[in-house]
Amino acid sequence: MGEFITVETLERDGSFPVYRAEPAGTPRAAIVVIQEIFGVNPGIRDRCDRWAAKGYLAYAPDLFWRLQPHIELDPDIPQEFSQAL
Repeated sequence: MGEFITVETLERDGSFPVYRAEPAGTPRAAIVVIQEIFGVNPGIRDRCDRWAAKGYLAYAPDLFWRLQPHIELDPDIPQEFSQAL
């Protein structure tokens, strides 16, 4: 349902990925979904998609883009859980 878009910083010193999920019609409001330590992984994207299904425009910015862009870790995989910590 959603897709990644690129947003430029206000300082124009870089850009970062944001997952955006749009509702079918006019949005009721917008919601910013903050990622966990595991990045904008399938769970976060699914949460955005569910908000969009309820009529909201949902954004999940990649907060770790300067360290490791597009990181997606699975908390159920011990090595990836350790990496997140």
